[in-house]
Amino acid sequence: MTGLTPAADVGAAAFLSPEALAQLEQETPARLAGVDLTPALAAQIREMGRAMGAQRKADLQARFEVEVQGIEIAEIPVVRVRPREGHTQDRRILYLHGGAFAFGEAHDTGAMLLARRFGVEVLSVEYRLAPEHPFPAGLEDCEDVYRELAWGGGAKGLAVVGMSAGATLAATMLSSAQAEGLDMPDAAILLTPGADMKAIGDSLEANDGRDPVLSWTDQLDKALAAYVGEADPEDPRLSPSRATYAPGYPRSVIVTGTRDVLLSPCVRLYWAMRRGGVEVDLRVWDGMWHGFMFSPDLPEAKACLDDIAAFLGWA
Repeated sequence: MTGLTPAADVGAAAFLSPEALAQLEQETPARLAGVDLTPALAAQIREMGRAMGAQRKADLQARFEVEVQGIEIAEIPVVRVRPREGHTQDRRILYLHGGAFAFGEAHDTGAMLLARRFGVEVLSVEYRLAPEHPFPAGLEDCEDVYRELAWGGGAKGLAVVGMSAGATLAATMLSSAQAEGLDMPDAAILLTPGADMKAIGDSLEANDGRDPVLSWTDQLDKALAAYVGEADPEDPRLSPSRATYAPGYPRSVIVTGTRDVLLSPCVRLYWAMRRGGVEVDLRVWDGMWHGFMFSPDLPEAKACLDDIAAFLGWA
């Protein structure tokens, strides 16, 4: 596996922060050249990630002054993150982490950052991962958790936030909840979702090598194949950009960037929701990449979270 350095775009220096420019100079993550994402390889990559990220996670937990506790909802593991100094009781976030459906964990930077920034309880779902558990396993875990919360009256004051794969799961989970007649949350915040498993779109090629976080070729394509398995990638439960939406779906905002490999699926999800009468905004940040809003020292990330707070009315 080798890393590739994205081409330097000198024009970006005119409007991006020094912190953003520094990240653009870093290598993109290693690629899975010539291999499929097997369960053994996925487990190896996850273990490497845990070992490398353990100290950073501890540092961020202390820095953000949050408490982390493992609980269960509907017999699904959930990580509950709360600010140490108390939190707003009438608001909370249901969070679905990213990781291309094969990586990531509920106790991540996003869960802690959301709890800190918004001063609320965050419930982060430890859904099952591919390739050991392909579609629909992870989605069903998220649906079970949401169903339990909604039945208990927990949708009131709730915002659903998904990052990357988690944003794809969030969009589909809420469609299922609406079809069941469950109470809807106050809002859905869909951060750089990979909303089309058919893997078509201009940005998958145009931004491959320009996104410092995510590569399509020999990286994301392998992970998506492991998640889809034998299913039809055009199934709306896999690809929410292909779903049919209807009024009553929660008001939503989709956030992406001009360098995001998944910009095109974000755009198509936006138009699918618009056609269905959903109150939805698309926020595209110039020069930004996949998942930029969870970089805690990035000025553009802070501005993005401030914008989300205003959208929620939590500013």
